[in-house]
Amino acid sequence: MKRVLIIILLLFPLSGLGQEPTGPCIYPIKKGEIAPYEGILYNYKADGIIQSELEYANVSCETKESFRSRRDSERCSLEKTQQKIYAEAQSNILKISLDNCTQERQRLVDLLGKQRAPIVIDNGHPKLWLALGITIGVVVGGGSIYLYEKFK
Repeated sequence: MKRVLIIILLLFPLSGLGQEPTGPCIYPIKKGEIAPYEGILYNYKADGIIQSELEYANVSCETKESFRSRRDSERCSLEKTQQKIYAEAQSNILKISLDNCTQERQRLVDLLGKQRAPIVIDNGHPKLWLALGITIGVVVGGGSIYLYEKFK
């Protein structure tokens, strides 16, 4: 019996049972277990992994936010540039149209200047216009009465 016990102790040393785990260890402590608090017990390696994951999450979030901010800023800048180019193009189109109208006007003025007797409209005979208006009114009124009496 002593030999069996010695063989077991040589094959499985007791010091191996009390060693700290080599990897990260997280162990939940529940109420009623021997501990001064209730919560989660973990070693330094597990703490390092948790801290590095937290830092990675923070950096990843900041990077994504920075990327989105720069992307939106570039989109806005591109839209402003497109609107500026469109406005300049419209301005150039209007300038060309105005130049064409000015040239056509000048051509017509030059053409009228070459004519011998330009047409002049004179509004200087108000009595003539009054007499003409009264005459037209009497003729139209008389014609209306004549047609009314004829077709009555």
